[in-house]
Amino acid sequence: VERLELRGFDREELEEQLTGILGEAPAPELVDVLLERSDGLPFYVEELVADAGRGSLRLPTTLREILGLRLATLSTESLALVRAAAAIGGRIPHDHLAVASGMADDALLTAVREGIEARILVPGDSRDEPLYTFRHALLREAAYDELIPAERVRVHGRLADSLEASMRALPAPDPSIVADFAVHAYHAHDLPRALRGSVRALHALVDAVAYREAVDHAERALELWPRVEDAADC
Repeated sequence: VERLELRGFDREELEEQLTGILGEAPAPELVDVLLERSDGLPFYVEELVADAGRGSLRLPTTLREILGLRLATLSTESLALVRAAAAIGGRIPHDHLAVASGMADDALLTAVREGIEARILVPGDSRDEPLYTFRHALLREAAYDELIPAERVRVHGRLADSLEASMRALPAPDPSIVADFAVHAYHAHDLPRALRGSVRALHALVDAVAYREAVDHAERALELWPRVEDAADC
């Protein structure tokens, strides 16, 4: 048996695939979104495009079932950890994972190792701190979708509390920490803290010349403003 490892499409190849599916050149924004969500895997691209044609941005049922089978191979502890990891984002620092999961060190390491051996999590390459990523972006989507609403609020709340403590300990925290705090506070439904975080992240990201990310926080702040009492004090 000869095993062939097939890589995902790059942006140009994915654009060519989309042109064949759609019958016309795709919008650059569509290419960017599908490249990020599919990791360039052609089957994933086809399923996502078919579902997008029905006006849905959620994970298609076909992919949800396939990815769900991968997740179902995990033990209860590892599955809980992977779901918590999905709430953190694309890059998953080990200390954030400990906060989000609420697991003790030994149980955490055992669950992480199982996730890696199941080819769901991948150890990241960082000299500063141990971190992980999901093998595929859609695996993260599927794991996050399995969190019930109360679990999502709890996990995001834990992360917001931890990040806020880090911000208080630093005279000038990294803009990414401020931005992450705002996002987690928002998903924890802590609207006053989410508004304060988005306003602070907006200024920090503008100073860092990260204008695209700054726009996201500006839009979130405008959304939250009428929903927060005494918003001007934020």
